[in-house]
Amino acid sequence: MTLRDEHWRALARALLATCPDEIDCEEWLDRVGTYLELVEAGRSIPDRLRPVAAHLQLCPGCAEEFEAMREMLREPG
Repeated sequence: MTLRDEHWRALARALLATCPDEIDCEEWLDRVGTYLELVEAGRSIPDRLRPVAAHLQLCPGCAEEFEAMREMLREPG
């Protein structure tokens, strides 16, 4: 398989976007409840939850899951 230039650029951007406090999907799932409550309440996000927000920018699967959670909260019960 040969990667095109745009694929190499995307890969480089993803590698450069990593940081030492980056979390994986499992840790994100453990912390997303608190993050979601703060987002929905319009409150500021404390530094300890910043990795949760950063993970949403890097992981399409978790971003999709987060949006599904938000929609469930908004649906009339």
